[in-house]
Amino acid sequence: LTKGMAAIQAKKFRIVVFVYLFFFIGWGANYNKVPLRKYWHLDTAAVHKPDTAALIAFDRFLLEKLNATAPYYHRLPFSEVSDSAVSYYRAYTDSKVKNGLGIKPSLFSFYMEWLAVEGYYNPFTGEGQVNRRLPDFMQPFVVCHEMAHQAGIAAEGDANLMAYAVGTAGNDTSFSYSCYLNIWLYTNNRLWFRDSTLSKQLEAQLNPITRAHIDTLEAISEKYHNDVTKYSGELYDSYLRMEHQKDGIRSYGNVSSSAWQLELQRSNGKKRLISIP
Repeated sequence: LTKGMAAIQAKKFRIVVFVYLFFFIGWGANYNKVPLRKYWHLDTAAVHKPDTAALIAFDRFLLEKLNATAPYYHRLPFSEVSDSAVSYYRAYTDSKVKNGLGIKPSLFSFYMEWLAVEGYYNPFTGEGQVNRRLPDFMQPFVVCHEMAHQAGIAAEGDANLMAYAVGTAGNDTSFSYSCYLNIWLYTNNRLWFRDSTLSKQLEAQLNPITRAHIDTLEAISEKYHNDVTKYSGELYDSYLRMEHQKDGIRSYGNVSSSAWQLELQRSNGKKRLISIP
């Protein structure tokens, strides 16, 4: 009996090791890629330690963009969002993934909402899925984020940066608006911790459309705020740290500084294909 149990345990161990190696070779190794901030030659010092002045400047930049694009934002069917994102990745990036791009609305959206999960990427199947209950104005950015994972970008902060870069590269105001809004949420939140009064003053300058969208997000957050959401966030934070993402779940918000550095780089140079390491 003892030998039999030992054999079973050994078999389970081999399965676990095989699954981990399969994950690492097929996907996990992507966490060790050069960060986009370095690959794109952004000001890495400013990305690591953004000062308050930079946060304020970017918040105001995004505020102007939101007020300019909000009147032209219009709802897109999910299939059109996915198809457009695929075409933008092919047009604006040097992605070598040609046939593996495409995001689906998840069948488990109800549970994703309770877990506060907007989308996820399955590294074993290569499928990217998005919570179909997401408000329409959030979908273009989230789809571009999950597509960044399909293109081989593992780090969440880098996937946010790639989504922003691709979504604002063209003249699609619905995509641009979604990207500006998502990144503004991160940026204004970080500014709030440094200067809550100024953060609120800047938010008050938003157009009525964007303010209504923010109200919608706050209502969703309040409705689904629960202990399960907290624990799932802590679990994912631990996973990211295990994959050498030292900021854990906070790495999503690092896009506030990296996206601003990208915009500064854009203002000083010519447009070129967005490189994917």
